[in-house]
Amino acid sequence: MRITAAAFSLLILFSSCASLFSKSSYPIKIDSNPDDLKFEVFNRDGFKVALGKTPQIVNLRSSAGYFQPESYSVVFYGSENEEVSRLPINFHADGWYIGGNLVWLWAMPITYLIIDPLTGAMWTPNQKYILANIDKSTSSVDVPILKVLTIDQFEGEKSSLIPVDNGE
Repeated sequence: MRITAAAFSLLILFSSCASLFSKSSYPIKIDSNPDDLKFEVFNRDGFKVALGKTPQIVNLRSSAGYFQPESYSVVFYGSENEEVSRLPINFHADGWYIGGNLVWLWAMPITYLIIDPLTGAMWTPNQKYILANIDKSTSSVDVPILKVLTIDQFEGEKSSLIPVDNGE
């Protein structure tokens, strides 16, 4: 009788593997080359959740709500506070969540649908180390610029231009 009660207690205890063996927030190392870049971390809703200078470790929550993995965007800033890089941090289903619920099929409805999704432990980060390699010669982000010219303002070889039918 004692063995049966102990076994039943262990089954209940280990029925929610992700909540027991995983985390709801993870340390993520944010680094850059060169060091000492300012950065900000924004969640999927655009709220700033962390800021600092590289290298630094920040703790980020894995869940954005019931059955929703969180996602983040790390924005790195140059010496003149211009954005020089933007890198994503995403989360995927944790192995303890998938494997544990397959092992304990009898507890699957409770653990799979209630406990692990509510704790957020069902998600794990795709990467735990973020590195931004910034070229020192680039002081700002290269953004293509569209410049509209008239034929008189164009300084190139006019014979290489292709006429466009404007429907007239």
